[in-house]
Amino acid sequence: RTVAVSVRELGTSLGAFRARYRLSRREADVVELVLLGYRNRDIAATLGTSPTTVKKHLTHIFDKVGVDTRTQLVARIA
Repeated sequence: RTVAVSVRELGTSLGAFRARYRLSRREADVVELVLLGYRNRDIAATLGTSPTTVKKHLTHIFDKVGVDTRTQLVARIA
């Protein structure tokens, strides 16, 4: 698994990132785990939800941030 940097490691406040893109707390949790290189099933296990729910969160996140892929999401944050 490839490990990317987290929002906190970049020195960017996760709260500011959430506010900028109007993300819910759960969406911010998903973003942070994506940055850490987690797959949907790993995110689901970590957050105690289903991979389908994670996929729905990612769809909402992509729409809010204006990206189409995880790679674009990471690039937007970094």
